[in-house]
Amino acid sequence: MLDTLNIIAMIVCLLSLPMMVVGLVLVCIKKWRKNGLKTLGIGALLFIGSAIVGASVHKDRSEQVAHNNEIVISSSTSSIDVATQNESVTQVPAENTDKQVTSIEDNKSDENDGLGFWGWGLLIILTFSTGSALYNYCLYRRKKHFEQQVAMLQPDIPPFNFSEACEMFQELDASEYDYRLAPNEKLLGVQEYANFVGKRRVNKIEQMVVVARGRLLVTDQAIVFESSEKNERTTWTRIASVDITYEGCRVNRRSGIPWNYKFTATPRFAAVVRALGRPY
Repeated sequence: MLDTLNIIAMIVCLLSLPMMVVGLVLVCIKKWRKNGLKTLGIGALLFIGSAIVGASVHKDRSEQVAHNNEIVISSSTSSIDVATQNESVTQVPAENTDKQVTSIEDNKSDENDGLGFWGWGLLIILTFSTGSALYNYCLYRRKKHFEQQVAMLQPDIPPFNFSEACEMFQELDASEYDYRLAPNEKLLGVQEYANFVGKRRVNKIEQMVVVARGRLLVTDQAIVFESSEKNERTTWTRIASVDITYEGCRVNRRSGIPWNYKFTATPRFAAVVRALGRPY
């Protein structure tokens, strides 16, 4: 019975680990955060429950082993008492008794060696939690450093209008980026390895997927996305605002759905977009 309960507890524990991992992943996605919290909670409850059952089973098994040891020792002691009446029989039970006691001690020492299943399980959980915490901390530090660099490129007093914002940044050489400027246009920022993200139906479910891979260019007249799949050019007069972070930007147009781009932003490009993308 105890072995069956222990096996069930092990299976539940192993199932709870991927459930908690899935819950953590879903929590990071804003759309599925509630479902992620539920999944994470159920996984944590299953893990705690299996740990409690496993601990109780281990305790009962230890008590049972101790009880069996007492029975063996008492029976061996009685055999020694009986054997003392006959010298010819005395040596054999004593030797058997020593072997039994030694084997019992060896079995107990073998059971106490190592971490055991629950010890390894807790070690895995602690390792996973520590790794996740370190990853989140490194990501937080990277974003904080990025924001500090962007702040250094922006003036203490924000520009009053769009033209002042354009004059804040030095014009880039368009020939170096193989970009053809429109008449009286100035290239102010370039972001390589940008992905255009859009909604597509996958298995009858709308999901955000990468539609095209290319680059983003910011001029004093427009935001341009260039790629082998598609090219988009939106003038600033059609843009209401632009939100940019370390991981990408969102172009809010005055009419139509917003455009989303994913990339690892450079501080200068982010500073240019934030200055020009403010509502004036």
